[in-house]
Amino acid sequence: DSILQQADQQLSTPIATVTAHESPRSSGGKHDFYSEGDYWWPHPSEPASPFIRRDGMSYPDAFFEHRKSLMSLSELVGNLTSAYLLTGKKQYADRALDHCHAWFISDSTKMNPHFLYAQAIKGRHTGRGIGIIDGIHFMDVFQSIHILHKARRVSAEDMEAYQSWVSEFLDWHMNHPYGKAEMIHPNNHSMYFILQVGLYASFTENDSILNFCRTNFRETLLPNQMAADGSFPLELERTKPYEYSLLNLEGTALNCQKIPGVYETLCG
Repeated sequence: DSILQQADQQLSTPIATVTAHESPRSSGGKHDFYSEGDYWWPHPSEPASPFIRRDGMSYPDAFFEHRKSLMSLSELVGNLTSAYLLTGKKQYADRALDHCHAWFISDSTKMNPHFLYAQAIKGRHTGRGIGIIDGIHFMDVFQSIHILHKARRVSAEDMEAYQSWVSEFLDWHMNHPYGKAEMIHPNNHSMYFILQVGLYASFTENDSILNFCRTNFRETLLPNQMAADGSFPLELERTKPYEYSLLNLEGTALNCQKIPGVYETLCG
């Protein structure tokens, strides 16, 4: 009942992509995703200076509108797709796809397939590789599109367009220096990088990258991040060790659950 109640309200939720909000601090354009580092603040005595880091403390005036829009997209599309599966009513599927079409197909509102300007820091970086983790909210979106395609709610033309966008997005992740840095990041960032890349590879049926994700998870991520007692030492060093440990535990489980073949490779 709660899913359907939410879905009925979401049928009238306005569509808002990255083009709905702009930040004057972004080095990108209207169609580029932009966010700012959580823990970076203005210098208390020199406001015009580059921001300074206060780990574990989020700056309330940072630009998070694109991240909020992406989180909303994830919730909307996932819930509307669930409502469609529960009821078979096309209105839920159609509205979920209206949002997806705006984000990935419509020339006037779609997002450019990269994260060049994610987790920027004023006066220091126009974007950073660690901003790629903002993309975890695409997970429910692309899984929903896949489900709705199997249910014959997505046209062949639109599915080709979705896969084309994700293929370009995946290529950027694998080949841009930001992606290469995130791939070998020592803590939860690399865990979620492989999760995201694996999901994009699954959506686009890219077997070579899927195989890479399976091998990386088994031979690199688990041995380097999880201790013999099940803890995550690199997360325990953070200012919020419990929160980050739970985050990495969820990422570990999601890799096993969502990327085809990862769990099986662990079981031999």
